[in-house]
Amino acid sequence: MKDRKQNTKNAIISSDRKWWDFMADIMETNPDNSPVSIDLQTVFHLD
Repeated sequence: MKDRKQNTKNAIISSDRKWWDFMADIMETNPDNSPVSIDLQTVFHLD
Protein backbone atom coordinates (compact mmCIF):
# COMPACT_ATOMS: atom_id res chain seq x y z
CA MET A 1 0.00 0.00 0.00
CA LYS A 2 2.86 2.36 0.80
CA ASP A 3 4.38 1.97 -2.69
CA ARG A 4 1.02 2.76 -4.28
CA LYS A 5 0.73 6.04 -2.35
CA GLN A 6 4.30 6.99 -3.28
CA ASN A 7 3.66 6.25 -6.97
CA THR A 8 0.50 8.38 -6.92
CA LYS A 9 2.37 11.22 -5.23
CA ASN A 10 5.16 11.05 -7.81
CA ALA A 11 2.63 11.08 -10.67
CA ILE A 12 0.96 14.20 -9.27
CA ILE A 13 4.29 15.97 -8.84
CA SER A 14 5.29 15.06 -12.40
CA SER A 15 1.96 16.33 -13.72
CA ASP A 16 2.33 19.62 -11.83
CA ARG A 17 5.87 20.06 -13.15
CA LYS A 18 4.75 19.54 -16.77
CA TRP A 19 1.93 22.06 -16.33
CA TRP A 20 4.25 24.66 -14.77
CA ASP A 21 6.76 24.24 -17.60
CA PHE A 22 3.99 24.54 -20.21
CA MET A 23 2.50 27.70 -18.66
CA ALA A 24 5.79 29.39 -17.68
CA ASP A 25 5.77 31.80 -20.62
CA ILE A 26 2.39 33.32 -19.66
CA MET A 27 2.54 33.41 -15.86
CA GLU A 28 4.86 34.82 -13.24
CA THR A 29 7.18 32.05 -12.07
CA ASN A 30 10.00 31.24 -9.70
CA PRO A 31 13.35 30.10 -11.13
CA ASP A 32 12.14 26.46 -11.10
CA ASN A 33 9.00 27.41 -13.14
CA SER A 34 6.70 26.95 -10.13
CA PRO A 35 4.04 29.66 -9.95
CA VAL A 36 4.74 32.69 -7.79
CA SER A 37 2.34 32.77 -4.87
CA ILE A 38 1.34 35.73 -2.75
CA ASP A 39 -0.59 36.00 0.50
CA LEU A 40 -4.17 37.13 0.10
CA GLN A 41 -5.56 40.08 2.01
CA THR A 42 -8.10 39.12 4.66
CA VAL A 43 -11.52 40.40 3.63
CA PHE A 44 -13.84 38.70 6.15
CA HIS A 45 -13.20 37.19 9.55
CA LEU A 46 -15.67 35.21 11.67
CA ASP A 47 -15.06 34.21 15.28
